[in-house]
Amino acid sequence: MKNGEVCLRSYLVSDDERTVAWLNDPEMKNTFGLTYQIDVSMHRKWLDAQCDFLIKAIEVNGQHIGNAILRLTPRHKSALLEIYIGEASLRGRGMGFRALGLLLKVAFKELKLHRVKLFTRIDNIAAQKMYEKAGFVLEGCERQAIYQDGVFVDQNIWGLLFDEWVVSEDV
Repeated sequence: MKNGEVCLRSYLVSDDERTVAWLNDPEMKNTFGLTYQIDVSMHRKWLDAQCDFLIKAIEVNGQHIGNAILRLTPRHKSALLEIYIGEASLRGRGMGFRALGLLLKVAFKELKLHRVKLFTRIDNIAAQKMYEKAGFVLEGCERQAIYQDGVFVDQNIWGLLFDEWVVSEDV
C-alpha cells in the first residue's frame, strides 16, 4: 500500500476481529506485555466495560490499519495514550506519527486536555523516537514495572503538556 491519507474514525464493532488478530500477533503481544490469547468476545467485553475511554480506528486509503486510544482522567484533564499500527507491513512508514498528530489534536483541541502521557518499554526504540519527534518529554523510568515471560522489564513514562504541544504540518 502506498502511503496515503491517514485519518481517525470511530471504532466499530466490525473492527473487533481485525484488532484481536493484531493483538494476538507475537510482536504486538510482546509490545503490550500480553501473556494470553484474546478472542473477540473477550475484547468486546473489555471494550464495553471501559469508562472515560476514547478509541479511534486508524485508516489509510479507507483501510483499517491500527487503533488509537485515550484513557481519560477528566478530573485532572489528562489522558493515557496508546497507539499502534496493527498491519505489520505498514509499520515504520510514518503512518503512526501522522495518526499520533491527529489524536493529539483531538486530545488538546476537542477534549481540552492539559496533559497526555504514555508508556514505552525501554527496548522500543522506534516508538521512543516517534514520541520525541512529536514533542513528548521523557519523565522517568518505572523500574521492573512489567512482568513478562518470567522477567521484569522497565518501562519509560513520557508526557506532553498542552503548552508544549506544537501542531505539526505533517498531519
